[in-house]
Parts: sequence; C-alpha cells; structure tokens
Amino acid sequence: MIGTVTSRQEELQQHVWERLWSQPVSYEWDSVSQTVYEQLIALGGTLRGLNIAEAGSGTGKISLRLAREGAEVTLIDYSQQALANSKAAFDKESLSANYLFADIREIPLPDHSVDLTWNAGVLEHFSHEEQVRIVQEMIRITKPGGLLVILTPSAASLPYRLGKFAAEQSGKWMYGQETPVGTMEQVFRDAGLTLQEESRIGFLDSLAFLDFIAGTGPLKQIARQWYLTLTETEQRELPGYLLCSVGRTAPIQSEDLTSTSKEEQGTVVPGGLKQAMARIVQAQQLIREHHTPLEDTSSDELTRFQQVEASTWLPLVSILNRLLNERATAGSPARVLDIGPAYGTLLLFSALSGAECYALDNTTQYWSDALATRYGLQWIQRDIEAAGIPGSATYDIVLLTSVLEHLRYNPLPVLRNIHARLATPGSLLLTTPWKRYVDPLSPAKDFTDLPEYSHQTIADAAPLSPSSQESVSIKLYSIDEIYALAEAAGFSIQSLQPFNGYLQVWLIKL
Repeated sequence: MIGTVTSRQEELQQHVWERLWSQPVSYEWDSVSQTVYEQLIALGGTLRGLNIAEAGSGTGKISLRLAREGAEVTLIDYSQQALANSKAAFDKESLSANYLFADIREIPLPDHSVDLTWNAGVLEHFSHEEQVRIVQEMIRITKPGGLLVILTPSAASLPYRLGKFAAEQSGKWMYGQETPVGTMEQVFRDAGLTLQEESRIGFLDSLAFLDFIAGTGPLKQIARQWYLTLTETEQRELPGYLLCSVGRTAPIQSEDLTSTSKEEQGTVVPGGLKQAMARIVQAQQLIREHHTPLEDTSSDELTRFQQVEASTWLPLVSILNRLLNERATAGSPARVLDIGPAYGTLLLFSALSGAECYALDNTTQYWSDALATRYGLQWIQRDIEAAGIPGSATYDIVLLTSVLEHLRYNPLPVLRNIHARLATPGSLLLTTPWKRYVDPLSPAKDFTDLPEYSHQTIADAAPLSPSSQESVSIKLYSIDEIYALAEAAGFSIQSLQPFNGYLQVWLIKL
C-alpha cells in the first residue's frame, strides 16, 4: 500500500490480497465477470475509445476484455503482484493499459481525466469513512457527466450470506474482512454524489457460494432450474449476489467556461477560457483547411490527431492565453517559439492572439507554406539537439509539448539553450508523459544516464524517418526528475500538474 498503514486490520487485509494474488490466477472468463461486464455495457453503452479506470483492479480480467474491445483502461491496485499478473495477461494479448500501484483513497490521476470509473468487490472491505473517501476520489478523477459504477456483495443475497457464514465458520473464507452492503445511498450522499440507480444482479452467481456448504449440490441444481423458468420481471425481483450502485458526476455548466480561474484572478484576460478554447477550435479548423489538399497528407490522420492532441496540453491553454494577453495589454506582442509543433495548433493559436510566432522542427511533413504565409509563421527545419536555436533573438514564451520524451540525448543542453534564449522573465510551457501514469512498473532510467550529444554520435547515427522515430522508445519522466531538470537548467517551476497522463509544467526564467 502507498502511504502509512493506519491499522492492524488494514495490514491483515493487504496480506490477504498479496497471498491471494501470489497464487496462480485464472483469466478464463466466468459467470461473475460476464454479469459485471454486461452491467457496464448496459450502463455505458459502447465503451470503445473511452478512458476507463478500475479502482481496485485485482486480476483486471474485466478490464482486459474492455481493452480488447477498444477501451483505454487504467488499472489501480495496492498489490504489486496483482498489477504484475494483469500486465502479464495484457502483454500476452499485445494489449496496452496504464498500471498504477496506488491506494485508491489517494489515486494519482488528474482531476476529470476518466470517462468511467468503476470497481467490483472492493468497497465492502473498507469502513464507511474510507468508502466515502474512495468514492470522493473516484468522483474527482471522473470527467463531468461521467459514470461511477460500484459493485459490492449484496446483503440481501441469501445464498451468498449462507455460504459466506459457513466458510467463515469452517475457516475456508479467503477474502478477509468483508461486510455485505444493503445500499450505497448514504456513502454516495456523504461523498457529494447523488445515487442515480441501484440494482441487485447475478442471482445465479450467488449460488456458487453454496459450495461452502456440504450436500447443497441438489439444492443448487433445483434453484438454477427454477430460476430459468421465471420471466425476466420475476428474475429481476430476486436479489442477486451483487449490488450495483450508479452515480453520474455533474456536467460542466456553460457559465463555468466563462468564469475566471484562481490563477487568472487579478489579471484581465479578455474573453476568458471560453474565448481561448474557441480560438483553439478556430486554429484547428484553419489547419484542416490548409492541410487537407496537400499531397501525402491524410485528412483522416489529421482529424484523429486533432481529436486527441488537446488532451495532452489542455491545462496549458489558459496559462498561454494569460501570458499572451498580458503582453498584448502591455502594448508589445509576445514572441513565441514552438519547438516540435507538429501541425502547429498552439503556434497558430498564439498568432491569432497577436503574437510573433516561430517554429523549429526536424521534419517538414506537417508544415503548410500557405498557412505560414497567411499568418506570418516562420518555420525552420532544425534538429534542436544537434544545432540548437538559431540566431540570437530572445523569446517571451517557448512551447515544448510532447518533445522532451523523444530527445535521444541528455536533455539538459537543450533546456539550457532554451533558458539562454528566453527573455527575463520568460516562460517555458512543457508537457511530457508522466512515468507514474504510463509505465510505473518498468525500471526507471535517470536522465543523467542518457548519452551526451556530440557531433560524432549524430554523424554515426543513421537518419530516422518519421515513422521510425515513433517506434523508438521514449524516456518517461517522474515529477522529481522534472524538478531536478528545471533546477539544473536554471528554471523555477511556477506550476506542475498531471493531466490525462501528461505532466503540464510552467517554468519561469527569473
């Protein structure tokens, strides 16, 4: 468990799970998994493309199926063995997932980053106060209007209660402290969420618990046969093994988009975030208009890219918007340098805000000369590691989004070069995938272990095509490494926050 174990009971419960997950784990599909899966589909509809977090993932068997069907899944558990089991199962099918070794009372995910957050067979092992805290964390990470689904053993399920009692009496119960749940209504209320619906599902699943009672085989068979003769309405009236409690987070109200953030209070930001986001949409539209007719550029590829790019830098938009407007209010347009701009959404956003805009990239495949001419964008093809920033001009803002992780050499020289070319005070806005989110279980490689750049090493290296560059492994950074890099390069970190698995960093040259 992450953090301090606060009680002997927690320590014992963690031992139960470590012992359970250390045994061979079956990933064969079973009836309980099917019941839970069908409920998630019934509640969420098609889950393809959704970001789904399982808070207390255990085997991760159901998340494995969701990933197989196109969902982007995050597995969170405080058992390293459970996560290792899940990763092995996912790797076996060449499926990807995010694995977080964490206490679900303190989930290391950014606010509003998940479409659906759920768990099954988890909250019954916690006290009421802990359940409230867990649900609050699940609310926090779920997007506005997103779903929370919590499945717990139902206190109304007689076969489950009888089997559990018999197993406890005989010493065969293997799941530690477990309190059946009558309703989650008070937990939801105390966590600040309205209970949208609650149902008891999986009657046939509950019959399996009768196996803890000797001689109940014939009873199970008769109960199953009888159940199958009932109508669907009659079946729904029978309390099943699982209590399914569902809530939905509040959607964003329109006035929220025009309100001033805490960071912007005291600063005049014309139009606020709503205007900024409208300008982002405008920039993307202009890029589509100029790039679609170009040879060797797929409009579908560009559209897909634009659909996801904002999820990697969205929190920086309000900061960039603030900085641009501060310069405009002072009567001097900001000079913006975007290193590795791809199609240039943030660069064009800056130009539409009145900034002088420059870009460096090691490839020309994303550029549009017509767009550059129309909006005064100055593009230069250049390898930032090999040749640095050209000229001697200084910039007010440098953008470095989704670039740091792709640098092949120690990044300090690049960051020091950026620091030297920033005006004082100047801002570097940086994003990079967060190691703890993307791949927490892999061995950490410190940035100081990366080779130092030299003209000899670059001369010896064969040039990489854009497709080949994407296949090269990237360097994932921890928050501690970002702070160490900033200090070594002479920056002060003004703000740092995780968002959708990316670190969003605002660095200042003082």
